[in-house]
Amino acid sequence: MWYLMTNYIIGENLNNKLENIIPKSNNMQWTSDIDSICTTLTFDSVLDLAEGRSHVELRYGSSPTNYNIVFQGVITQKVNKRQYNSYTVQDYGFYLNKNTVMYQANKVSGQTAINQLIKPYGMSMYGATLKTNITRFWKNKTPTDIIKEILSLCPELGTDYVMEVHKYQLYIQKCSALKLTDVKYKLQEDLSATRSIEDMNNAVVVTSNSDTDTKEIARLIDSKNIKTFGLLSYLLTVENSTTSQAVEQAKNWLKAHDSVSLEIQINIVDAGGCWQVKAGRMLPLVIKEYGINGTYKIKSAQHSLAGYCHTIQVTLDCSVNSGADTAISSSPALTINSSSSSSKADKVVAYAQKFLGVKYVWGGKTPSGFDCSGFVSYVFKNSVGVNLTAYTYTMENQGKSISKGNAAKGDIVFFFKGEHVGILIDGDHFIHAPHTGDVVKISQFSGYYSQNCNKIIRVL
Repeated sequence: MWYLMTNYIIGENLNNKLENIIPKSNNMQWTSDIDSICTTLTFDSVLDLAEGRSHVELRYGSSPTNYNIVFQGVITQKVNKRQYNSYTVQDYGFYLNKNTVMYQANKVSGQTAINQLIKPYGMSMYGATLKTNITRFWKNKTPTDIIKEILSLCPELGTDYVMEVHKYQLYIQKCSALKLTDVKYKLQEDLSATRSIEDMNNAVVVTSNSDTDTKEIARLIDSKNIKTFGLLSYLLTVENSTTSQAVEQAKNWLKAHDSVSLEIQINIVDAGGCWQVKAGRMLPLVIKEYGINGTYKIKSAQHSLAGYCHTIQVTLDCSVNSGADTAISSSPALTINSSSSSSKADKVVAYAQKFLGVKYVWGGKTPSGFDCSGFVSYVFKNSVGVNLTAYTYTMENQGKSISKGNAAKGDIVFFFKGEHVGILIDGDHFIHAPHTGDVVKISQFSGYYSQNCNKIIRVL
């Protein structure tokens, strides 16, 4: 059963008591979209409700006391007609869209920044953990726009997320974790499938957002995709980001856009649990003639309720990389342009690379043979004049401790509780002298090494 509840009917002030107005309302629709923070509900009613003051709540359940909340919001528009009124209701994300603000984030985590931003609206954030430090100033922007920019600066989140408001709580969650496993529906015959490369990018160039800075920070390309579809490049501008953060943003962008998009629009009839169908959720779908057999991200969902008939028009993203945190299948090439980072870090990395192939020697501290700490100590002393001890257990106390999210070129990375050390080249690579039988080389700062990294310091 459906229940449309409100707490303010003109002439019948309910003193915050919620009354079911479904019997006096019709033409109910509600829509959610992956690109919008707000869900919007529209309906007609013979009742006279107050815009702004009226809290509206849509429920689904077996009784008024046993239900699930489908929607909560406030009336933002009222159209008076001769025999009835038409209402537009938006969830409380409306206030994040409507206000324009000035906000300064000063070396705080993305999570803290968002909570500071939405606190004036009585809201708090739930879901994702955002540890990346943010330093940036915004003026004359909506909270929604600022939040989106903060999220773009947090590479740990990726692009597979949905942002939505449930009354006074802002939820930011991974779409891939929001799978609808207990919905039942009947698929109607009318459907459409759209394939497109209009939103494809197979190359990303990262640069500063300064109008006068022409330097490239990084370039990420999918050469295999380019051979098939031609060059489709995107210029990604960043501000106050480390090289590693910028590279992660580029990777996230390419992951989301490096494929032919496939959108399937379907119409379904609710057969159980479809009140849960909403943008950002993952819906199971099988359409053999289109090769569709899996769980796909809902881009938009428009619900219609007429009597007891509940139908939904759903647009699904069925692209290859949709809703999955997988590596790009074509293994794109990554280039870091050293001219974009500090000159000292450039010198350190460039000098370190001169010794690629030098054999590992236990206790070695010269180009005739290096151990891990001897290599790092030699490079820093002879490239930029920074004196470091040649022992990991003392070297790790000689600089400022840095989080992984803020690590940058030239930082010193320690592994296995201080038993091994190397020099960071970018967010995904470091150079080191690994062990007996090996040589100075560049390795991936991910997986095994990232999991066993216990400390990062900065001495430049």
